[in-house]
Amino acid sequence: MGDEYLFSIYSTVEFRPPCRQEVPLAIRGFSLPRDYSEFISEHDGASLVFDAGVPGLDDVRHIELFSLREITDGTCRQDPFGGYLGSELTMREDFQNTWLSVRTTANGTPYSEAPELFGRFYRDCLVIGYVWVYWDEPIRRISLLGIDKSGRFIISDDEHIEHGLPAAWRGTTLQDLLEHAPDSV
Repeated sequence: MGDEYLFSIYSTVEFRPPCRQEVPLAIRGFSLPRDYSEFISEHDGASLVFDAGVPGLDDVRHIELFSLREITDGTCRQDPFGGYLGSELTMREDFQNTWLSVRTTANGTPYSEAPELFGRFYRDCLVIGYVWVYWDEPIRRISLLGIDKSGRFIISDDEHIEHGLPAAWRGTTLQDLLEHAPDSV
């Protein structure tokens, strides 16, 4: 697969050991792209760090690619605050939106509707990882990495998810996903 080139933009690359189980052709009806299946078979997840090296800026992006077990059993879906992974920046507290006279997320989504929108996203996409940067300790800004029903890789953030917008980015190869991931947060 050319792992050297695939991960060459990252300053730190930590692979997990090879997957001990056979990688299925599909998970929950989502067909796994061949290059992703090969990756998960060889590495079963990874932690990557992209450091743009700009002095004075917190320009370090962290990319986590989940293990096959984390994807299939759903443990990858929860954030440290008990919500959906990807929702912590906007749903860690609610806001009084006086114009609408309702409580909302930071993105202006009615607070009662946001969990269902995140739930729908997780049903419509197979989340395989995420990109994060610190926002305000311990809160992180997160973009989710996934595979859609057509077998394309996607990157989506909380605003796209809460407003029902198409993914922020779509691509056909794991290499494309890993090249675009650092720019998504």
